[in-house]
Parts: sequence; C-alpha cells; structure tokens
Amino acid sequence: MHDPTFAEEYERFRQDPSSVSLSWLALLFVVLAIGVTSLGDDDPLLPDLGREATPSANIRVISEQYRSAAMQCLAADQVLSRHSMKTLQALVLLIYALTHSSQPSWVLIGMTHHVAIAMGCHLDPDNFNLSLIEAEERRRCWAGLIMLHMIQKISFRNLDRQRLSRDVRLPLDANDLDLMKNSGLTMDQLRHPTGPTQMTYLLFKFRLYDIALAICNEIFSSEASPAVIAKLDNDITSQQELWSARYHSDTSVEPLPSQHFAHINILFGYSHQLRLLLHRPALNRYLTGDINDRTHSSRNRCLDAAKGLLSIQKTLAESPQYIPYKWYTAGLASFHAFHAAVVLTVIMMNPESQAEYDEIHALLVDALQVFHLLSSRSSLCEKGIPILSQLL
Repeated sequence: MHDPTFAEEYERFRQDPSSVSLSWLALLFVVLAIGVTSLGDDDPLLPDLGREATPSANIRVISEQYRSAAMQCLAADQVLSRHSMKTLQALVLLIYALTHSSQPSWVLIGMTHHVAIAMGCHLDPDNFNLSLIEAEERRRCWAGLIMLHMIQKISFRNLDRQRLSRDVRLPLDANDLDLMKNSGLTMDQLRHPTGPTQMTYLLFKFRLYDIALAICNEIFSSEASPAVIAKLDNDITSQQELWSARYHSDTSVEPLPSQHFAHINILFGYSHQLRLLLHRPALNRYLTGDINDRTHSSRNRCLDAAKGLLSIQKTLAESPQYIPYKWYTAGLASFHAFHAAVVLTVIMMNPESQAEYDEIHALLVDALQVFHLLSSRSSLCEKGIPILSQLL
C-alpha cells in the first residue's frame, strides 16, 4: 500500500461512507485486523472492542472478527469475477494476517495468485500507462504475494522448483512520501537511497526467503555437500553485513526510528534460524561422534545462532519500544527461541568446558523467564514453559 493514498481515501470515507467500494472496505477491515494485534495489553481499546477475559483473547477474537468482515466484503464484491488493486491489496494482507495468526492460507494464496494474473500483475507495470504510485503498488503486491507463496511452500515442504513469475521488477527502495510528484527526487535518487526506507525491510526479507528456500531444498532433499553449506552460510553472512551497513548508515544524522530497530532484529532472528537449519545435520553428526573440523565448525555456528535468537527474543520482550511488535515476539520470535533453547540444551549435554556449560545453563534459565513473561500473549510460550523447565 501507499500510505498517503490510503490516508486520503480514509478521509473521504469518513466524510462520506457510501463513497468507497466494497473492496476498499475489505482493505480497511484487514488493516484493522492486523493493527489490533499491535496493541499493548493495557490498551483501553481492547476492553472497549472486546468482551473476552484476557487481552490476548480479546486481540485474537477482535482480529478474527475484522478478518471475517473483510472476507464478507470481498464476497459481496464478487471477488471471483471482479478485481481491482484494492481487491488484491486486501487479499495479500489477509493472507499475511492469517499466516501470523497460525491460520491456513494455502488455498487463498492460490486464488490470489490467479486474481493477480487476471489483473496483469505478473507483468511489469512498465508495460502499462500507470503513474509511479500505481506501478509501485502493483510491484509491492506481487512481491508480497511471492514472499507469502515461498513461506507456505517451505511450511508444507513443497520444495519443487516451480516459482511464481519473477518478470516483475522489485519495488523501489523508497519511502511513500518520496513517490509523490512534489517530493523533488529524481528517479536516480529513488533507486539509490541513503539509509533505510519503508520498503528496505521487505526487500531484504525477500532475498532472505530466497536463501531459505535454497537451504530447505538442500537439507530436506539430500545430503548437502560441504561446499554448498559453506556457500549458503556465506550468503547469510553477506546479507547480515548488508543489513548492518544499510540500517546504521545514517544514524549520525538522526536516531534510527524504532520500526527500523525492530526490522533489523527480525531479520537477524530469521537469519539465525536459517543457520540452525543449515548446520543441523552436521551438528547431529558431531553429537553422535563424527567429530572433525567441519562438524565442529557447524556446532559452533549453531551455538552462536542459538545465543543470538535468545538475545533477540529477550530484547524484543523487555524493551518498551517494541510493545507494538509483541505479536511477533510472542509468535515467530518465540518459536525461533524455543528451537534455539532445544539446540542449546543438546549442546549443553556435551559441553567443551565447565565454563561453556555454566554459560548455556544461565542463558536457558534467563530464556525460561522470558517465556514466563510472554506466556499471557503466547500459547507457544505457555506450552514451552514445562518442556523447557523439564529440560533444565
């Protein structure tokens, strides 16, 4: 979406509710469905909108109601035969909302793919006579759909080589205001920004999912060669270096906004998770007695990645600036942290020294406290607490 455009449309809606289409109304409802998940536990909106006993239950039920309203609007707008950019935006964001609510979305992805093709979004917008904002919204929708498709392929271990078309250029790495006619920026400036923009995170995540799919193809399909593992590990490192350089490139001018700090933590968290997956087979061989330089290196890579994941979960859970990202901290970040805790527990059973054992044990005790902190919002943490306690 282009925020200023949506804001203008929302103002028109407030002035004249009958002026908007059903597909735009669906888009509004799905934005609300996603937005409510970012509310803090003590936000007065929750008891005002919901009637559940706990904040987490209110968030879940209210978000479900907004998603249901969005689906009803799309159905009333005859989504199977009538399409607009608002239709596609609503569908892509609805899939995103379902994914982060652990709801099935594979069938909806297939339908949305065909809607996008029917609208010509699999072709680059340069083929059409569109404004810059219209072109970028199409590119953003197509890039988002490809990412969601890749996530589901990995989740279902559907690791065939078929991919959605990549003939569409990726969106510009630009802020929404920079796309306005009066921004004063040239196209060259738009394509070579300094510092992170509103689109930087999506573009970095897009590349990271490419690496994720390659890793899963290797570790699930066959025995990966040392050369392939080394290449994929280097790919992760290269991306991490790009993130650090980009996100900290202009902090001397002004402080980095909190959303960029959140994004870089999420990126590093996902990269640590990929490292655990990539080196897991070699770690297993090390733990069963196949000890050599390569398996020992993988053991250490897993150790560092697991420590990194627990550190990120702790940072996101305890810092007030990340309260709007509690939906992520209590969800995917905690899933990654539980994976890291299990890896550390296994390594702790075969420590290289007493100091390493003590360090890992202290990290796991600290992680258990974080799981307790998040348990009111996270069923995953609630279920993980007795397991992690027993492992300790």
